[in-house]
Amino acid sequence: MKPFSLIFLVSIFLFNSQALQAADIVQLTANLPPYSISDSPNKPGFTTEIMEEIHKITNFDVETRFSPWGRAQELTQQNKNHLIFTLTRIPTRESLYQWVADIIPIQGGIVSISDKTPVDTLEDAAKRGLKIGVAGKTPWERMLLSTNYPKDKIVVVPDEKSNARKMIAGRIDYWFTATDRAAYYLKEMGLKEQPTVGKPLRSGRLYLAGNLDFSKDKSEEIREALQKIKDDGTYDKIYQKYFGF
Repeated sequence: MKPFSLIFLVSIFLFNSQALQAADIVQLTANLPPYSISDSPNKPGFTTEIMEEIHKITNFDVETRFSPWGRAQELTQQNKNHLIFTLTRIPTRESLYQWVADIIPIQGGIVSISDKTPVDTLEDAAKRGLKIGVAGKTPWERMLLSTNYPKDKIVVVPDEKSNARKMIAGRIDYWFTATDRAAYYLKEMGLKEQPTVGKPLRSGRLYLAGNLDFSKDKSEEIREALQKIKDDGTYDKIYQKYFGF
């Protein structure tokens, strides 16, 4: 056999061996700051770090992949060894996944850094006649536009980070969003004290979910590991890293 033919066959063998050695579990997410962040190895996101800590305890063979969000959901529904994290649990998704673990609540409210009096309703904010920022094409925008909030006082931006910049610069007075996300971006931009947050106007929860046929035993081990990192303070430490002041 010629040397180049032997090298070619060995290469094919090694490639196939690596393919066969794929991780037992593939967990998918998307770039969803501050929960999962694809381009920040030192600060990969709150939920990403929680998952890392969980799998230190379970010792499962896990590969984490970032994917477009729709594709991540498709793949999880199609492959029994797949998990997906940072997924909101809503009625239309209920039957599509095994809901493995409740990772963190998500609450929407009115945030301010200039007004120290909490604003608990959009109606109250409208009465004060101050500018409110909201990210376009989000549940927050749809909810805001369904009220009688003065249209000339609504500032719609393409992403949440833009709202943080506007708030720091004093170009908006209020920000209607997920309050943890607001805290994260404001902290990243140098805010030193906790922003003022009104009562939750919308609530949900972010989950680790799996394929319907994902191992029930492994799901139970994951839940036990999550409880362990909550009990030993690891969960709170990571939360403080991203959202605390």
